[in-house]
Amino acid sequence: MRPVLLLTFVLVATAAAAQVYKWVDSAGGVNYSDRPVGGAQALGIPLNKAGPPVQMPGPGLGSPGPYEQFEILSPEADATLSHAGGEVQVGLLLRPPLFDGHGLRIVADGAPVAGERLGTQLRIQGMSFGSHQLQAQVIDAGGATVASTPMVHFHIRRPDNL
Repeated sequence: MRPVLLLTFVLVATAAAAQVYKWVDSAGGVNYSDRPVGGAQALGIPLNKAGPPVQMPGPGLGSPGPYEQFEILSPEADATLSHAGGEVQVGLLLRPPLFDGHGLRIVADGAPVAGERLGTQLRIQGMSFGSHQLQAQVIDAGGATVASTPMVHFHIRRPDNL
């Protein structure tokens, strides 16, 4: 009985101590793993190997990737904005902050909005009246998506005074 208890304790302690590691390969690509390799940095993000398997989300549902939280706070889902200029304020929640080598990409109506972003508060210019969808993505140095927010649908209508 004692060997079984000891083995159980060792397995639980090992799973609780699991970690996420980050390293840059020879081609400059940023990599993440639950196993350390030469030069890998422990990110301080515990990895719960004992938990249920992670299900990959369907299209538009998002995936926080190596981040605790990643979501669009504004505009809110199904919000109706009244703007004559076509400007949309976007607010993101990202916890922890961007890891080294990561940037933000905003995708509006299926197309990336010009330029990589580093801040979580930004403006999108030139949005037309009508319904739109918006998603934010964390990208690595090579432009690959490592995390994404759920898709947010919102609407822009003409102001009443036009």
